[in-house]
Amino acid sequence: MKNDENKGREEEQYNENKKSLWQALNISNFELIFVILLALLVLFFGFDGKTPIGLNIGIWAIIFPLTLGLWFTFRTSEWAVEGLDAGAKYLKQTDYVAGVISSLASNMPEAVLALLFITSGKEHGVLIGLVSVLAAAGFNTIIFGLIVVMGSKDTGSFPIEEKTIFQELVLMRWAFVALTVSVFVGIIEHLQFIEQKIDGNLFLEQPTLPKFASLLLVASYLVYLFYLLIEQRKVAVSNNIQASKPHISKLVTLIILVMGFVGIVIGGKLIEGSIEVILEHKEIKPLLIALILGGAGSIPEHGIALVSAREEKIEVAIGNAVGGILQTSLLIFGLLGLFITVPLEPFILIQFAATAGVLWFIKVAIQNDHRLDMYEGIMVLLLQTFIFLLFFFDIKAFT
Repeated sequence: MKNDENKGREEEQYNENKKSLWQALNISNFELIFVILLALLVLFFGFDGKTPIGLNIGIWAIIFPLTLGLWFTFRTSEWAVEGLDAGAKYLKQTDYVAGVISSLASNMPEAVLALLFITSGKEHGVLIGLVSVLAAAGFNTIIFGLIVVMGSKDTGSFPIEEKTIFQELVLMRWAFVALTVSVFVGIIEHLQFIEQKIDGNLFLEQPTLPKFASLLLVASYLVYLFYLLIEQRKVAVSNNIQASKPHISKLVTLIILVMGFVGIVIGGKLIEGSIEVILEHKEIKPLLIALILGGAGSIPEHGIALVSAREEKIEVAIGNAVGGILQTSLLIFGLLGLFITVPLEPFILIQFAATAGVLWFIKVAIQNDHRLDMYEGIMVLLLQTFIFLLFFFDIKAFT
C-alpha cells in the first residue's frame, strides 16, 4: 500500500515538474521582441530591396531576411531536437537511442536548405544545394579538428575510449568503403565521358552519379540505424535499463515537433530569398554561396560541439562532430541523389575522397592508442581547409 502511495506521489511530482510549452520553447522576452521587430522589418522592406514607398535599401533586403531566417533555422531546430528526444522516450527507447534519433533533427537545416535550392529552378540551384550538403560535412570535419586541438591544448592529447563511439566506428569503416567506391565510380564516368568526347560524340551527357551509388550511401546509414536500434534494445533488456522519462507532456511534444519542422522550412525559405538576391551579383561565385550555406546550416551542431568541448565534455563533442559528418555525407546526400541527378562536379568527388580519408584517419587514430592528440587535430584541420581553399581559388568548379 505504501509503495503504491509512494509511486503515486512520485508520479504527481514528475507531472508537476514537466515543462510548460513556453518553458520548452525557451524564448526570453528580449529575444521575442527582437524577432517581432525583425519580422516587421522583413515585411516592410520585402525581399527585392525596395520598400512599398519605393525606397531602395539594397543590402538590407539581404540582411533582414537572412538574420530572421537564421534565427528560425537555429531556434526551431532546437525545438525539433527536444521534441524528437521526448517522443523517443515516450516510445520507451533508451536515452542513447533517443539521442541518436534527435541528432537527426540537428541536420534538418542542411537538408531543407539544399532541397529548397534544388527545387528552386534557379541557375546553379541543384549544384548549390548538393555542394552545400557536402560542405556541411566539411565544416563538421573542421569542427572535429578544432575540438581535438581544444581538448589537447593543455596536455598535448586526451584519452577517448573506443566504446564511446563504438557504433560510429562500425559505420565509419563502411562509410570509408562506400565513399571510396563512389569516387572510383565518378572517375570511371569521367573517363568514359572524355573517351566519347575524343571520338567526336556530339550528343554527350555530362557525367552523373549513378542512382545505385546514392542508394549505397543511404542503405549504409539505414542499416546502421536499424542495427543500432536492435542492439540498444537488447542491451536495455539484458541490463534492465529503463528509458528516462520525458520532461514535457505528449501535447507539448507534438506542438514543438510541428513548430520545429515548420520553423525550419520557414527559416530555409527566408535564407533562400536572401541568397537569391546575392546571386543577382554575377561576380559572386555560386560555390562560395554553397560553402556559406553549408556552414550556416550546420551551425547548431557546431555550437553544441564547441560548447561541449569548452565544458570539457570532449566525448560528447567528438560524437556530435563525427555523427554530423556521417549523416550529411551518407544519409542526406544519398537521399538527394536518389531523387535528382547528381552532376559529378570536381568538388563533389574530391570532398567524397577527403571525407573518406578523414573518417579512416579518425578510426585508426582512436583504435591505435585510444587517444587523440593535437597533431592529429591539426592534420584534419589542414586537410579540410585545403579542400575548401583549393576549390575557391584554384579549381573552376561551376562559375
